[in-house]
Amino acid sequence: MRKLSRFEKLGVVAAVVIACGYLYMKRIYEPQEKKLKATVAQLNKVIGEVNTLNEVPSAIALNRTLQKKKNELAGLKDQLKHVAVSTGAERELSEMLSRVSRQLAASGLTVLSLAPREKINDGLFDWNRYELTVTGGYFRYLDFLNRLAAMPDPVKLGAISLERSEKETLRITTELLI
Repeated sequence: MRKLSRFEKLGVVAAVVIACGYLYMKRIYEPQEKKLKATVAQLNKVIGEVNTLNEVPSAIALNRTLQKKKNELAGLKDQLKHVAVSTGAERELSEMLSRVSRQLAASGLTVLSLAPREKINDGLFDWNRYELTVTGGYFRYLDFLNRLAAMPDPVKLGAISLERSEKETLRITTELLI
């Protein structure tokens, strides 16, 4: 084996130094740098939380916020004055069904059947379910829907089925939730 020249020796030393520097950076420096950055970020987060806890809002800002919330509450109370609240008692259900029947009659629809079904719960309310079958014109049914929307009572319609009969009228079956 021949001896390496001085230039080759310097090249080998440079290659070893570069390889050692690369391994040091990859295996030692970068993991510690990542840990340091994570620690600094966590420390800054804690410092920010402490600073927000130490901040005391001014009395003027608190009074302004309180007044806004009072105004919102008054507005919501005004909106709720016209909403009927139903507890689901039999007397209330019969009154609501009576109001729905009056709306049907005022719209010119004829009731063929009104059959109770099992109660259902949609996560917020327990609804009494009825299957309502009526006959009449399409625009009369639209008038009925508009009248229902104007009622303050909680009424929901679903599963609407329209069938044309032989006399140019519609047979409409719908699910009525009260």
